[in-house]
Formats: sequence, structure tokens, C-alpha cells
Amino acid sequence: MIKCFLTLFLVSLVSCNEFVPYLTWTNIEGLSCKRPIQFHGMNIQHITNEHYKKCLAPGKPNKLIIFLADQLTVEDFTYFGRNEESFEKTKNFIKSDSSSLTASVKPIQDLKSIQSYLPGADVEVVKLKIDRSTFDSLTTSIQQMDDIVWKKLNNIGGKYVAVLTTDTTYSVLGSPAERHVRIRRQSEADNKTSDILIKGPCVFMKYSAIMLTIDVKRHVMVPDSNSTQVGNCTDGNNTLILSLKSKDDASIKAKVRMDFIMKKFKTSAMDWWFLSSVTVDYNQFNQKNTVVSLKSRTFRDIISAPKNWSLVCGAPPNMTRIFAKIQDGTNLHLEFTGLQVQPFGVVNNTFGRALDCEGWFTIGIWTGLIVTLLLVTILTLGLCMIAQITTMDRFDDPKGKQLSIPQQE
Repeated sequence: MIKCFLTLFLVSLVSCNEFVPYLTWTNIEGLSCKRPIQFHGMNIQHITNEHYKKCLAPGKPNKLIIFLADQLTVEDFTYFGRNEESFEKTKNFIKSDSSSLTASVKPIQDLKSIQSYLPGADVEVVKLKIDRSTFDSLTTSIQQMDDIVWKKLNNIGGKYVAVLTTDTTYSVLGSPAERHVRIRRQSEADNKTSDILIKGPCVFMKYSAIMLTIDVKRHVMVPDSNSTQVGNCTDGNNTLILSLKSKDDASIKAKVRMDFIMKKFKTSAMDWWFLSSVTVDYNQFNQKNTVVSLKSRTFRDIISAPKNWSLVCGAPPNMTRIFAKIQDGTNLHLEFTGLQVQPFGVVNNTFGRALDCEGWFTIGIWTGLIVTLLLVTILTLGLCMIAQITTMDRFDDPKGKQLSIPQQE
């Protein structure tokens, strides 16, 4: 039988704010429930009488688990349900049950009243919180809710009936897509205001986030103390030292030393600055410090710009030890997001003219040009071949002598 989970995606396009999602499934095997024709705007009495009393009750479930998610909306399934990773575990439960039911109903004030239709089943209500402040927090809440449902049901022995719904409506202005786009834009605006700015005297730097990956664990790093700088801003050598700590684990700290050099290149006859070396001095779990020098080829050609220019790079490549190991046998990666840096020639406490690390021609542009050139070449050859086709200059005359065409080997 075709599963009904994706039905909510279609009916929610015409739904209004007075309805909430209502999903129910069971692990009881051998049931054969008659599915309703209408899924949107169903009456809860119809569900309890036809689905619970007549179909699920004969299976004698001993547990009724109600997952009550605050501010859960039908639009959440419409938007996130298209992603295979969203509601992944919940969808697997529903798809494995031929008696599952997904619908939209008006909020139920007394959910425990469902117990009267399932005699002998103990009721347990699990409250879930949905954080809708930003798009990222909403995505995380949906994932956490899916994990809680999975862990709870996997630890239950015996027969159960599960319900996922909410007892209150959440008013949303605009279409589902408009709402989530609005949340995403607000999240991006919040991220912009949280950029970290480091001002001179010599080196100016701004970044959105720094991630330090130790072995396979990725840590979001935040400033532990004020950064320090070494250099006199005029001798062509400046150093910036960032003191960082893990956002989630205060026992993980690191000092990132970045050495910048100014050099005149004969090819361009210009002075260019570049990042010559990066050293990470870190410790975790209050153990002995480990000093790691990252490979310059992972950043030297990228973190570079002309004199008095700044470099802007939304997502520069990871700085890492390529094909190498740290003393304790783990790998290390340093990653910046939203980076802008200028180690020389800062005027009026502002960044100079910006050079984007993407360059003038991106991979997409090169790919498009190469494919276009290939297609034009094929078309040109085809036209030339067609132009070489000729017809005979003489034809047989049925009233005259037969045309003879000598053939030579």
C-alpha cells in the first residue's frame, strides 16, 4: 500500500493556520486499517472512532506515546520533508507500518482522551521544543526532534501506538517558502553582525568563524583573549597571533600564529604580500601543548594580494598538514569563513581595495567556455562536411545511350 507521509506536502499548500499536523503509527503487525479519503482538515473524532477503536485497539497495545512538539506546523513537513535527511527516522517508522496515518486536524486540547479508545494502554506524553528564532536553529530543532522520537521508540518493549502532533497553532504570515526565506535572511543578518574584527596597529582582519579540526572532531573556535601582533608595519614582516578556545569545550585552546611577508615579484613588477607560514599551538583536555606547522602550499597562493590591498575570501581552502601526521598521530585542519585580511598599508583604520580570492575566472566559467568551444567545433566540422556533399553532373537519359561510368581499382 502506498504510504501517506508525503500527502501533507501537497495538502498543506491549501491549508490554513487553524490546522496542525497529526501523525500516528504503531509497531503492531498484522493490522489492516482502512485509510480515509480525506487527509486535510480531518475530524479527530473520525480518527479515534475509525482508526483507533476499530483498527488499533484489537491489536491490544500496552503503550500510547504522544510526542507533543511546541509550534510544530504543517509547513515544516512541506519545507523540510523534501530533504531526505529531515524527519528521516520518523519517515522510516511510518513507511514500515501499513496502518500509519498522516493528516492535518484542529488542535486537540485533551490528547490523553485518546486513551479511552485504546483500553489497557498506558499514556506517556513527551514534550518537544521547536526553536524558530533562526533558520539554523529551526533546522537543528527538527533534527533533534527526529532523534528523540527514534531513541524513545527503540527503547520501548512491547506493542505501542505513537502520535506526533501539537496542541497549539502557530500563526505564520505568507507562504511556507516566504517564511523560511525570511528566517534564513534573518539568520544571515545575525551572522553578519557577529563578525569578529581585529584592528591593527599593523594587521587588520575580519572573519565570521574559525573551525579547528583535530583528528575527526571539528571545533568552532572563539576568541579567548585579545590578539597580539609582532612587527613595525614597515619592514615587510608582520605577525598576527590569535588566541582561541573551543566554543563548546573550554578545555580545548589554541594559538594560531600567522606570518605575513611583503615581496616584490619580477613578473608583475609589483609588491605583493602573502601568508608565508601558519603555526598552531594547541592543547586539548588540559594535556601538553602540541605545535603544528601547516603546509604553506595550502594557503600561500590563496592568501595573497597587492600592496595596500586587502584579500576577501568567503570560504578559503582549509589550511592543513597534507599527507602528514601530528606528533600524537592526529590530523589537523584550520578553516576560516568570511575572511578579509590586510597586513600592510592600512590607511584611516579601514580596509583597502579588496581582491577576491575567487579570481577573474572561476571553475564554472572555464567549464562553460570549454564546453561551448567543443560544441562549436563539432558544429563547424559538421557544417563543413555537409558543404562537401556534391551531386552528379550527368544523369541517365532513357531515350539515349546508357550512361557508362568507368570504375578504376
